[in-house]
Amino acid sequence: MIHHFSTWNLSLSLEFRASSLSLPEQSLIHHFSTWNLSYVHMVVGTLRHSIPKSVVYCQVREAKRNLLDRFFTELGAKEGRQLG
Repeated sequence: MIHHFSTWNLSLSLEFRASSLSLPEQSLIHHFSTWNLSYVHMVVGTLRHSIPKSVVYCQVREAKRNLLDRFFTELGAKEGRQLG
């Protein structure tokens, strides 16, 4: 049994010797590999959509923190009469 896996296009192909497995066994292996490949594509799709959103969320959170720090620093530097 020889396994080939390409990470570039996520293609998975299995080669079996005809004499080593019966046709129903080959069919079952083919179905399993198809299901597994479908699962991998689903996970990759989920990550492709969720990672950019997570990165943007972290950037926005950091920007918000920096703006609040700057605001409170400037606010704290003002005198009482300026605040009134």
